Formats: sequence, C-alpha cells, structure tokens
Amino acid sequence: MADEHTGYVAHHNVAVLTTEDKTMLDAMLSRPEIRGLVWKRLDDVHALVDTERLQQLIQRLRALGHSPRFSERLPE
Repeated sequence: MADEHTGYVAHHNVAVLTTEDKTMLDAMLSRPEIRGLVWKRLDDVHALVDTERLQQLIQRLRALGHSPRFSERLPE
C-alpha cells in the first residue's frame, strides 16, 4: 500500500481506508487492535474510519508493516 493519501479525510469525521485486495483487508480486520478502530467495512477493499481514531489506526498498521492508504472520495 502506498503512502500517497495517508491521512486524507473523505468526509467530515470519516476517512476511507483502501487496501489493494480483499485478502489484505481481511487480514487487517482479523486483528482485534485494528478491527476496534474501523467503523464499518464498505466492500472487499474499503472500510470507514472515524477521523478521531485515524492517527491511532495509522500507527498500529505501520507497526504491523502496512503503509495505510486512504481514498480521496467514497467508493461508488
């Protein structure tokens, strides 16, 4: 995952975490310390994150070796 959109907020109080594939999002959400910071899974590669938890999520993902990426807009 690239760092090009790290921390971008798609909407007030919501960011959209984007993964490269379903397997990666499944792996992230299988971890309780990550799942507790994600508000809702949207589809196979997108999940909503409360912006107040965004920095904490970024830190935890990086500690696990991921470079989080956030969408510029909500998936259609």
